[in-house]
Amino acid sequence: TDWPEHALLISYTRGKDLPLKKQHALIVSVVQGAISKLQVQCVLEHAFPELLDKIATARTVLLESAVTVVWKDVRMKDISERLSCDLEFVTPLSNLIIDRISTFRKSLKDQAEKEIAAYELGTEEKCAARVEGILELDKFVFPGTWDESKWNPPYCHIAIKKTLKRSFFHTPKHLGSQLTPTFTCTYQDPTGVDRRNEMPVTMVALVATAIFAGLAEWTNGTYAPISFSGDRYSSVYDAHVEALNDLIRVHPKNMHNILAGLLEYCRYVIVRFLSLVIY
Repeated sequence: TDWPEHALLISYTRGKDLPLKKQHALIVSVVQGAISKLQVQCVLEHAFPELLDKIATARTVLLESAVTVVWKDVRMKDISERLSCDLEFVTPLSNLIIDRISTFRKSLKDQAEKEIAAYELGTEEKCAARVEGILELDKFVFPGTWDESKWNPPYCHIAIKKTLKRSFFHTPKHLGSQLTPTFTCTYQDPTGVDRRNEMPVTMVALVATAIFAGLAEWTNGTYAPISFSGDRYSSVYDAHVEALNDLIRVHPKNMHNILAGLLEYCRYVIVRFLSLVIY
């Protein structure tokens, strides 16, 4: 090959996973940047951005990542050029990135599985009946108890709130905490007073989809794991995005209160304790 050392893959065997730690530092930097960019896409744009074309999606974020680093090191131009023209170079890097994004989403669903205990599903036949009941019409997004007949504010069930908080805002380093400064307010308050920022619809829809997936694993009354893949759950996610946007259109003030309230509940707050010295 005519490519310089920093644009070569090390210890790669076709058909096997690419060992990232063994790659040149520049390639590692590009891949890590691409993973971060794709994680942000999952949260703010679409939960399954790679669904239509994995290679094209990964190549795009790899090139974007390389561009952001090129000013620091001119050798990055070689990597960018190879990403643009060499599919044999792109494919193993793309597979690695998509695997990491799948792991990112799986960790979210793992957290959702822990929180569905709040639904008090019971066991066996009772569990199956309750799962069927709350998945119907997406009742699981509403808080409440099994003996309630009223409809409470949507997307405010404690399982959704805790999954949001623990997955994305638990520490300052969590992705939601890092993205909080970019959140905005879509509500046009007639008084101009209420400008509270809101939890993004895409993030709420992603968590609702993870909760749905966790509940679906109990459809028969016993736990049966299901892969949290775009092929299976992208349409569920799209439906939640559409439902949330419809609610915002019909009930703008109420939904503003809900989305702003979710952000206030989840956002990481640094508490400073004052030391009192008594003389």
